[in-house]
Amino acid sequence: MNAKKSSRQLAVELLERSSYGVQMAAVLSDGHGNFAWGWNYPSADGMTVHAEQYAVSRANPKRLTGARMTVAGRRKKSGNWVYSRPCEQKCLPLLRALGIAEIEFINKEGDWELQRLDWVRVPLEAGRPKAAVAAPLARRLLTGRVR
Repeated sequence: MNAKKSSRQLAVELLERSSYGVQMAAVLSDGHGNFAWGWNYPSADGMTVHAEQYAVSRANPKRLTGARMTVAGRRKKSGNWVYSRPCEQKCLPLLRALGIAEIEFINKEGDWELQRLDWVRVPLEAGRPKAAVAAPLARRLLTGRVR
């Protein structure tokens, strides 16, 4: 996988890695280029891990704030593009909590669309870095469980 490709091109190429009928892929990028990517896949407990969740789980937490997430999706059989905006239930709250600045996705017309995200302010505790405070929230949003 060539991380020097555009985030759109990389997201489209990553779709092949998904075994689902609706293939989804996500790429995280910042001013230095692409730094993490993921695709949807079945977890060990039979639930689906979303492409956005997988990309975030593989990312360097120090690069998340202010980053852009690019998401592509298509139907495996027909190859037709699908609306690929991150879901409202899991992915958007996760991206906002981690400080992702923008999402880029394929809209209903099959064109790329860019949307700025409002960040959720996470209160900092004295002596703890941002990543240490945001990590429990991200873990809860990723897994749905509180540790």
